[in-house]
Amino acid sequence: MLITLATSRAGELMSRPLGYASSKVRKAIEMVTDEYARSALDFLASQSDVTQFRTFHTAGCTQGFFYGNPNLVIASWIGLPLHGTDFGWGKEIHVGPGALGFDGKGFIIPGHDEDGSLGTYTVKPAESTPKMHLPISEFDQFMALHATLIYFYRPDNSNPFSVASAIETLKNSLSQVLVHFYPLAGRLHWTGNGGRVELHCNAMGALLYEAETDAKIDDFGDFRPTPELRALIPSVDYTSPIHELPLFLVQLTKLSCGGISLGLAISHIIVDGTSAFHFIAEWARIARGEPLDKVPFLDRTVLLARDPPTPPRFDHAEFSPPPLLIGQSDNNEEKNKETTVAMLHLSKTQVEILKNMANVNRAADIRAYSRYEAVAGHLWRCACKARKLESEQLTRLRVAVNFRNRLRPPLPPGYFGNAILITAATSRAGELVSKPLGYASCRVREASEMVTDEYTRSALDFAASQLDVTRFRISHTGGYTQGLSYGNPNIGITSWIGLPIYGADFGWGKEIHMGTGVLEYDGRSFILPGPDEDGSLLIALRLQVAHMDAFKKFFHELGLYEGFF
Repeated sequence: MLITLATSRAGELMSRPLGYASSKVRKAIEMVTDEYARSALDFLASQSDVTQFRTFHTAGCTQGFFYGNPNLVIASWIGLPLHGTDFGWGKEIHVGPGALGFDGKGFIIPGHDEDGSLGTYTVKPAESTPKMHLPISEFDQFMALHATLIYFYRPDNSNPFSVASAIETLKNSLSQVLVHFYPLAGRLHWTGNGGRVELHCNAMGALLYEAETDAKIDDFGDFRPTPELRALIPSVDYTSPIHELPLFLVQLTKLSCGGISLGLAISHIIVDGTSAFHFIAEWARIARGEPLDKVPFLDRTVLLARDPPTPPRFDHAEFSPPPLLIGQSDNNEEKNKETTVAMLHLSKTQVEILKNMANVNRAADIRAYSRYEAVAGHLWRCACKARKLESEQLTRLRVAVNFRNRLRPPLPPGYFGNAILITAATSRAGELVSKPLGYASCRVREASEMVTDEYTRSALDFAASQLDVTRFRISHTGGYTQGLSYGNPNIGITSWIGLPIYGADFGWGKEIHMGTGVLEYDGRSFILPGPDEDGSLLIALRLQVAHMDAFKKFFHELGLYEGFF
């Protein structure tokens, strides 16, 4: 156990929504990675006298730290097996701490009956499901986190939300849908083979939390993925053994305006966006009392590498470290710079302007660039301009490509897993900025179109031949400190255009907003269809604070002002 600290001004804690305080708590917890804990051990070992670090209120110690007003200390026993100590005369009627050492000392203890009195429920499949070990594709192995999603629902004055009823609806429907999507009720286990994992289908279940906050829907503005918004989504304690971590977590939060939010954390090792939204759609159908629409295809052997792997036939640049800023030998300095998030909007007309710009002087034999290719190219160019990259600076764009229908034969309909390959487009910043938008769009297209059946299987072979896959994971997420690190001068774009991300009606109507709950690193972005599905687009982006204002300026100019090219 390591004691960490969260610090704030009292005025901010009292004046801002509860999510602010919750975000401070989360940051204190999530700083405890393997690297941080070992550093703390080294720090303590270097001290000539450790008595100064003891809290002097307890055990007769009169030296060390003094806590109390204006400070607070909280120990959580949630998740510990407190209850059920039966020495032969039955279960205890109470268990708790025997002393509270000082002013401000507190414990959070699960209710004795473990009946959800703190709003925490383990939801298991409603029926018996297969008990087996499922292989994990080599592409799945690169994912090191839970993906986060957030939905907001505004109250209907004629039919106000009943949180108790909503929780029961979610519990019952989730237990039913997990019968069909039972891998999400399982747990991951290390295989002992180069940082790889496998899936144990053991029906241990998903976690469902009930929460409430003083915040209102309007407090979240344009729904940028801020720490306050992130507090509405379940967190995952990545310091726990991997076989204890739920693969699916849900948090239903009652807002003070009468609305509710539904925050989801779903293992990216198990699913990609296509599979996640398939699952959510079926879950919502069952919650509404409707039958399953599309049965998931759960046989993961269709996407395993050849055994033994065939030598790769391509130079898979997507697995190589990304470019560094000219003159730097690592990216530690860039990783430590403050970042911020933005939610940008493009109307249908603005999207069409970008498409027209991308297709100016396009050769007749080249297919017209799509809105995604135009917008992705625009994002890439604006980032280069805002970061003031040198002309010769290499910059990489990470593109997630869905290859379900590119394999021969295609993956079966409803394939439940990851079927995306991250590819890379690389260019000199000067070329991106000085050439027309069509150049950047062309580079985006080339990165996508390289993903053929042959290329995908070659990438699987390459990944399977690696002795250790941990170096290919992105280091910014899930407490993971090793692997590839993106950020200035690079960007990553995930597109949800074409995915059925809207319409998650669990019986209380369609959401007023859905989006990602977190953007993990500098340069990370999502492109989403507008909520009215009218041809507009939303772009969620994280960028260094020093660059965000300039980025917004260039982004909204759409490259039309003289001097941008």
